[in-house]
Amino acid sequence: MMCLKNCKVKILFVLLMNVLFLLLGIASCNLNSAKVVPTEHESDTMPTISKCRIGLDSYSNKEVYINYDTAPSFGEKGNDLGKYIYDNFDQGKNKPFQGAFSMACIINKEGEVCYPRVVKKKETEYSSAEKEFIRVLSSMPKWNPGKCDGKVVDCLVYVPLIF
Repeated sequence: MMCLKNCKVKILFVLLMNVLFLLLGIASCNLNSAKVVPTEHESDTMPTISKCRIGLDSYSNKEVYINYDTAPSFGEKGNDLGKYIYDNFDQGKNKPFQGAFSMACIINKEGEVCYPRVVKKKETEYSSAEKEFIRVLSSMPKWNPGKCDGKVVDCLVYVPLIF
């Protein structure tokens, strides 16, 4: 019983660390799955100070913001994302596992999680833990959507997960 309690504490700690990594790195996305496309903010005649960039998400084939002024967020507190994942992640009959993987998804203008997937992996290669994390992401309540230049926009978000 003591091991179970210690394992839960370790998992909670790891999830809280993931939230910290998410908050620190959410705007500095890995651009391997997105192609930068000029936005209406960019012009050949006039330099721009906006950091907003639109890219083509290769998974969904949708244009989304890959850099934004206000990142999408979940809940009101900094640890709401980690708490939601911790409370809803079901390890099932599998033994506790250790590992790390990076998830990507689109948070649309309505705050819904769309197109969740494991970065740089085919769906046929997903482990049971990765499938479970996709299930948890897909079942999340609405997020606070991201913004560019004051407008609510669809955003590509990366969520690292370390166990």
